[in-house]
Amino acid sequence: DLSISLAEGLDLSAGGRFGILGRLEEINSRQRWKFKRIDLQGLFIDAKIKDAVRVKGALQWFNEHDVYGTGFQGNLMADFLKVDISAAVAGQFGRFDGSKYFFVDAMVDLASGIRLGPLNINGFAGGVSYQMNYTPLNSPNFQSGSQWTNLPPLGEGVSGTLYKPDPTLGLGLKATVMLATEKKEVFNGWAGLEFLFNNRQQGGGLNKISIKGQGQFMAVTLPQPPAFF
Repeated sequence: DLSISLAEGLDLSAGGRFGILGRLEEINSRQRWKFKRIDLQGLFIDAKIKDAVRVKGALQWFNEHDVYGTGFQGNLMADFLKVDISAAVAGQFGRFDGSKYFFVDAMVDLASGIRLGPLNINGFAGGVSYQMNYTPLNSPNFQSGSQWTNLPPLGEGVSGTLYKPDPTLGLGLKATVMLATEKKEVFNGWAGLEFLFNNRQQGGGLNKISIKGQGQFMAVTLPQPPAFF
């Protein structure tokens, strides 16, 4: 691990995990280890720029996993402290049983909101995937974006979704938005849209489309949007 200060107001911590691989050879009736390669397994970074931005990220590689095969995953979280906005994104790219797949899953928390007529947009969540099916794990929490500071288990996104390789599927798109009036207890809710297509080898075309939403009046607690399924 390494922690340095590159300039006034910039604090940076970084680290990694790796292994040194070799093989045992016999030379002149004597056994010796011979260097083969360095196996890089993971990296992380944690940086703070003055009192404006805090960024954390991590990256790791995996091999011969029973479900996800071989590939890499990573995540990145950013807190924009002066404007009270948090963003998190997780992604995974790999190959399983001869088929390539990927997903990128993201979430944005807008504490102050974006004005849209009588409503404010308080957050976004969603993702894009290829040759992956997904099921709900939990509801994304738009009010605590800084919780995603470590790598989740393989296949998990930040928006409350578990992705698994499925070579029969093609492109998948989903998005959710949180809405509320200026006084959130007057009205608050969410709306979401999902598209999932078949793979070309399966004839292509639309596999599934979902439109979901929820709203409530005179309630303080914001409803948590479920992941699509």
